[in-house]
Amino acid sequence: MSALWMFPALIAVILTGFPVALTMMALAVVFGLHSFGLVGLQYQFIQKLEEVATAQVLAAVPLFIFMGAMFELPGALELIDLLHVRGVTVSLGHSNATAAEAHAAFDRGVRTVTHVFNAMRPLTHRDPGIVGAALVRPDVVVQAIVDGVHLDPDVVRLLWSVAAGRFALVTDAIAAVGLGDGDYALGSVDLAVSDGIARRGDGVLAGSTLTMIQALRNLVEVGVPLERAAEAASLVPAGVLGLTDLGRLGIGRRADVVVLDDNLEIERVLVAGETRVAG
Repeated sequence: MSALWMFPALIAVILTGFPVALTMMALAVVFGLHSFGLVGLQYQFIQKLEEVATAQVLAAVPLFIFMGAMFELPGALELIDLLHVRGVTVSLGHSNATAAEAHAAFDRGVRTVTHVFNAMRPLTHRDPGIVGAALVRPDVVVQAIVDGVHLDPDVVRLLWSVAAGRFALVTDAIAAVGLGDGDYALGSVDLAVSDGIARRGDGVLAGSTLTMIQALRNLVEVGVPLERAAEAASLVPAGVLGLTDLGRLGIGRRADVVVLDDNLEIERVLVAGETRVAG
């Protein structure tokens, strides 16, 4: 009889390129502001911070818990303060910020980085950028797309060796997840999925087709112990969003549980103690 592994469930999805933690009982809204240099795929969301009527943005979003943005532009630090007052979790990403600019954001209370290494200033020995700044800050969680495409396995191992315990799995998944290869659209952008890899016509990566369970398996495959990998898919991202009732198993806690077999295949999913998926 195969062993069953039970882990806290934190179902992660991606909207416009940013991770949002969901349970099946709640929905979060994401808004992104990108700099012009490293915008990734979401052209329709590009704005300069000084052109954003922040109060209007916040007023327009009734349930607004996570925001990914670049913070090298004018008005960024003031925006961080305003977002924090509103209880919004702020993430640094899709950005050409220097290490000094990243540290300024972290000193202002930003505590996480959106898909580290991807769509941000490259790490070099004289210009560490966001990556270097985040890795030397023990109070900053690094989010990583562990699909074998966005990050080389050795880079994942390097990240884990530096940031174990503050390493959060994200998928950056698009609507093509589970639908196979073919042509798709992400907003107004046409893209193609081939061998499970999503790209624009010019070859630029366009999100991923990664699922969270596969991200977990991939992290285990590079040598991370299963229990620690499970934390990266549950406890750590829950902590980023301040969801202290999620990501842990215990008496009196919310019984959101994913049950896996020895092959890390999903046997059962429980939400608030009720079975919603059974293998």
